[in-house]
Amino acid sequence: MALTFNGSNNTIGGLANGGLPDGCILDADINGMAASKLSGALPAISGASLTGIVAGITEADTWVVNTDFSDDNVQPITSNWARPSYGGSMSHQLGTGMSESSGVFSFPSTGYYLIQFKAVYWDNSANAYMRAYIEATPDNGSNYHNIALARTSNGHQNPPSMNWESEMIAQAILDVQNTTNYKVRFNVQAGQDVNWQGDATRVDTGAYFIRLGDT
Repeated sequence: MALTFNGSNNTIGGLANGGLPDGCILDADINGMAASKLSGALPAISGASLTGIVAGITEADTWVVNTDFSDDNVQPITSNWARPSYGGSMSHQLGTGMSESSGVFSFPSTGYYLIQFKAVYWDNSANAYMRAYIEATPDNGSNYHNIALARTSNGHQNPPSMNWESEMIAQAILDVQNTTNYKVRFNVQAGQDVNWQGDATRVDTGAYFIRLGDT
């Protein structure tokens, strides 16, 4: 193939499509090319060999106690747990979600989880304290440990017939290293009986679970 040099505009002619021999353009030539010289659509890139990319949050779940209950000490709350209905097509869950049995929650996969427990109550007495606990076990229930506590009180206010409404939110981050042995449950306590609020269509007393990342 003959090459011709045009001295008037310093160009080389005579190259057909694909005329450059293999290997004549080195990686260094391409690496040194300014980004401004690149244009046009890039070819499709396969992700099969990419590393260091994480999917972000893959699990988020919401559970509620779906009915009211009155007590001063429930350790743990074992009944009336359900996912809220919210109404319509609104969703409350991302991923596989948690499993629940008699108030004990199991995780769908290992990882770091943000756990939040919200307890809502009303009371018409001078109640010294109300408390909400998150308990976790690393050994399938042989030992439970308090990992978060939220508390409040009515004090000793008068008149005693006044209805006090309040809420508590306990939260913790737990490294779930094993889905068989790591579990959580939730407790409430008060100085005397109070009315704990539950609802099937919204989060009154309930829990949130969000997987933040790999263990």
